Amino acid sequence: MASASPILITPKFVFTYPLTPNVSDYRCVVNADGTSVIVERAASSGGEAQLYLVDLASATATSLLPALEVTTRPDWCWQTGEIAFNYMRQKVGVLPRPGERHALFDMIGMDYPAWFPKGEKLATESYARVPRIDLPQPNTTTIDRSTGAIIAMALEGTNLYGGMPSVNPVNSNLIAFAGQPVGTPYDEDRNYIWVKDTSSARPAIPL
Repeated sequence: MASASPILITPKFVFTYPLTPNVSDYRCVVNADGTSVIVERAASSGGEAQLYLVDLASATATSLLPALEVTTRPDWCWQTGEIAFNYMRQKVGVLPRPGERHALFDMIGMDYPAWFPKGEKLATESYARVPRIDLPQPNTTTIDRSTGAIIAMALEGTNLYGGMPSVNPVNSNLIAFAGQPVGTPYDEDRNYIWVKDTSSARPAIPL
């Protein structure tokens, strides 16, 4: 018996591009009730990227963190409403709510912050160097949501590089990451998606 045809949804576009001035919007995250989106926006003419808050009902975009020169790579926690982001390219900040005062962490070398489901901590792609500890770079590191202090490093083990982590929203012990065996320099064009169960001693497996 043939399976039923999938139901296709007609997309509703928020903006009609090109805008004036011409920009690219990408790396979007949505809030828990689906009313707002944060996008990373870059001018087509060049310059640094900035995060913009888009109200979906009015189709208006406003700068999320205008006081910061470079803001990228957002992640919106549905449990707490907090927004994690990168600033100055490899530092992590946390915004409690749009319009409120942000916290900026000084640890250098943290990319792609990703919330754990309850908002208790963040996973990051880490190039941070810690004295007397030699680990693959990048690796998956967890940090404190309030201070940015390192909790654990190299969750995938020491035989894999780990980039751009994604935490399972239901089973937070499962972390997917862009991995590559250690031995050659990390190459984003040659990595693969792996999954690590942090509750187990078993190694990460390719997806």
